[in-house]
Amino acid sequence: MSTGNPDHIIHGVKILARLLVTQGTGYVSKFSARVHGFPVLRNHLAPWWYITPIWPTILAVLFGVDVVTLKSFPPDQPLRLFDLVQLVKLGDVEPTVVFPEVFPIISALLKSGFDGTLRDANNGHILDDGEMTSSPDTLSPRPGSSGEGMISRESTSSSSTRSASLLQVVVQFLLDMHTSSSSFREFAASPQVMENLLAILFPIVCSADPVNPETELMSKDSILTFDTGEVRIESLTLHHTPAPVLRPASSLSVRSVDSEESARSSLDRPGRPRASSLRRASSYVLIASDTPPNPSARVTINPSVGTKTLRKQPPALNVGNSVVGSLLELVTAISVDAVLGKRDFSNLDFSTKLPPSFQEHQIYFVTYLLRNTLSHLDNAIAMDRMVLCQSSRTLNNVIRFCHRLTDAVFEGWFLNGAPPLWEFVGGILDFLDTPDIAKQKIVKSTESYITTLRKVFNRLTLFQLSDIEDSNGSEDATIALLDRVLFWQNVLFSSVNQDNEFFRMFCYHLYVFLFDTRRRVRLVASNVSPGVVVTNDRYGG
Repeated sequence: MSTGNPDHIIHGVKILARLLVTQGTGYVSKFSARVHGFPVLRNHLAPWWYITPIWPTILAVLFGVDVVTLKSFPPDQPLRLFDLVQLVKLGDVEPTVVFPEVFPIISALLKSGFDGTLRDANNGHILDDGEMTSSPDTLSPRPGSSGEGMISRESTSSSSTRSASLLQVVVQFLLDMHTSSSSFREFAASPQVMENLLAILFPIVCSADPVNPETELMSKDSILTFDTGEVRIESLTLHHTPAPVLRPASSLSVRSVDSEESARSSLDRPGRPRASSLRRASSYVLIASDTPPNPSARVTINPSVGTKTLRKQPPALNVGNSVVGSLLELVTAISVDAVLGKRDFSNLDFSTKLPPSFQEHQIYFVTYLLRNTLSHLDNAIAMDRMVLCQSSRTLNNVIRFCHRLTDAVFEGWFLNGAPPLWEFVGGILDFLDTPDIAKQKIVKSTESYITTLRKVFNRLTLFQLSDIEDSNGSEDATIALLDRVLFWQNVLFSSVNQDNEFFRMFCYHLYVFLFDTRRRVRLVASNVSPGVVVTNDRYGG
């Protein structure tokens, strides 16, 4: 495997694949434990990720398929999704993962492929979306090698296009297996798979290579500045939009508040002493882009992990090409299946599965994953809300997922995640409060869990109201939030919502808005007041 001849690599991989599959699990265990064969294969095969015949051979071992049935894949032949699916599907039998020890090799090949395709060290060529979906025609040679029989190197752009198409087919194959194979879904739920996939996706999204553990530990109590006072996240897939910037909160919190207060007239709302934030401390904020401020615009606080501020324009966190989008879709599909699948929901903590890196990059990346996971889960439930009533396990899993994301919001791992999560939880509670649904046996049997979900909704409501007050939010933002509170009043003031402490704190926030100096805010707050008056007696008013 240490040779520089690609023909030797192809035949050597096929020989090993046939040996592993035909000799069974006993030989595979010895191969893994005694000679550490799989780590050796991973290190030696990773640089040869662009050789087409390697992929069907390794994938065949994963599903326990003998390579004798594998048709010849010439190096210059494009890899097709249909061929891979037909390789592992034997008749009507569902594909089954037989040798999971091979997956680290597959992830190493994918990581080398993404690194080589999306980030060219020579000229920094980044693929456009149109290039990512093209089909490869010829095999690109290994960079820096001159083995016998290798094809001459073509231009960087065309080589990257062919490589991207190869990666696209492999990722789509994994997605297809996740959809059609229950065995693969069970295997994908293991922490090993998620860690390997996140190790591939993290450098792409954050454009930051992992650091050694010592550097990560030493950076916990320091400020990451890179000599500019800010951390710009130039994602390899966000080249069409302004890059998000992590900026020290100390440079914004005091100065921005003072600028905003001075810009307001004397008739504006008087300043009030603010309580210190209980959220997890952090020294950075996430803003949409580093654009010069408009002198005529009012200066406001940017959202922070450690201080309660209001975010007006969320930065673009979506990928811009299809191959990375497919990889993200695979990660979110695994996460959604952990909630809606047939297993009990475990703690979906992405932060513990990331490679060693700076905390600011970790926060940005976890926010990126949680936002996409929440969006996919919302779409899946919206298509068939009755899935919540089909199994008590599914309903409990959704409630645990919402509770976990709420904790991430308060801890600071889910930047600006309160509004979308609030809407998601409100939609579920509104559905469960429907008379026909509330009478169902599954809903009644999980009443204690639904009470927990109501407390989650209450916490998110108070979180946003407190954010508006502590950041001296603009009039439009305050009115927009109060309008949403008015929209969800059936959930907030439901007769089954027995959280007395929440009602008292909510009345305090409403009192503040009723005496606000801005007329429009007072009018909208007065529209919320009738709901409070109706439920006042129930809370010992």
